[in-house]
Amino acid sequence: MSKLADKSLIIIFSAIMLSLTIYGLSTYGRSAWSSMRRLDNMDNVETVNIVAEVNNAPEFGEFIRPFDGFWIDINGLAARLLGQRELNSIYRLNNGQLSWKPATLDYVPNIPAIIEPGVSALTALNDFLAEQGGEVLFVMAPGKVSKYEDLLTKEAYDPENTVADAFLDALTANKVDNVDLREIFHDLGYSSEELFYITDHHWRAETGGFYAYQAIVKTLADLGFIGETDPMLTDIASFKKTTYEKLFLGYYGKRVGQYFGGVDDFVLIEPDFDTLISTEIPNWDNYVTGTWTEATIFKSLLEKRDYYNLSAYAAYGNSDFSYGIRKNYNAPIDKKLLVIGDSFGNVPYSLLTLIFREVQEIDMRTYNRDYAAYLEEYSPDITIVLAGVNAIGDENVVKVAP
Repeated sequence: MSKLADKSLIIIFSAIMLSLTIYGLSTYGRSAWSSMRRLDNMDNVETVNIVAEVNNAPEFGEFIRPFDGFWIDINGLAARLLGQRELNSIYRLNNGQLSWKPATLDYVPNIPAIIEPGVSALTALNDFLAEQGGEVLFVMAPGKVSKYEDLLTKEAYDPENTVADAFLDALTANKVDNVDLREIFHDLGYSSEELFYITDHHWRAETGGFYAYQAIVKTLADLGFIGETDPMLTDIASFKKTTYEKLFLGYYGKRVGQYFGGVDDFVLIEPDFDTLISTEIPNWDNYVTGTWTEATIFKSLLEKRDYYNLSAYAAYGNSDFSYGIRKNYNAPIDKKLLVIGDSFGNVPYSLLTLIFREVQEIDMRTYNRDYAAYLEEYSPDITIVLAGVNAIGDENVVKVAP
């Protein structure tokens, strides 16, 4: 583009911005920055909207009013035109995807202090369930900043993978079985760009989420926790895909607008074979029996494009609930599975229902029952704890000890 064209674009953009600012301030009284602060105060867009969906509770209202999103978009567009790499704590990686702002080179993590709570908790869980004849597997999920790719500027530093390496070494030393999806995905040739949404911290359902499901099933078989399963159940060719174009603006995208980093297509994958599944979410007084899709997917979240108030990703696994029970009446593996984790588990955990007779799921961030008593009563055959490299210190790791 010529210098004259660049100047013309800046002049036109400035005129539009001035007009819109005058109009917006006089009719709405909010700025892009106040909208940003509103976003900063949101604890979990997906969960609360899902609860409202289930309970038909309009009093939850919208988090971001329609014109707020407009100001966020304008702010992101201005940053994009000015060539900014960072905006509102969001950072553009070398592959064009959005991530959280990384650490600077002078940051030195206290690795022993970071990993000790989680290692102790998982070791205690492993010992407790071993006495009941149960098995435990910790699954390390990758972050968007791959340890095998050059995705940061020279001034930035990613300590998370270094901490994660030390964490897994400590688990192995304590004889806690674990699998590192970072290594598996790297060996299979999957790039971070392929695994993750552009505008979100979650992995794509049809790639990262499904690949995690495949890897978990294979690892359980390799460890002797389960027998071999029908290859059809973990073959992506046995699933149908529906693509919703430009439907999804992820968490990072919500902070910077749709023009700073773009928007994502969203792919729904669902079994292309007969299934009979039930899902019970006690806290929501919700019970569904039907096909895997009927019992697992909130399709209503895929029927409307609302970048700032809905999350397409939350359609998977009925989103984030504190405690849920799924049963498969045609399951090939007659075992009880307990899965613990946050929203990263939405896709692989819901797919594991295709393998096991019963899958109970806990999110320790909001779980408020007698946990030790629950473990003794349910007595799972296998327990899986899944966490990303940036979640080693979160509740779903450090609170798993009975």
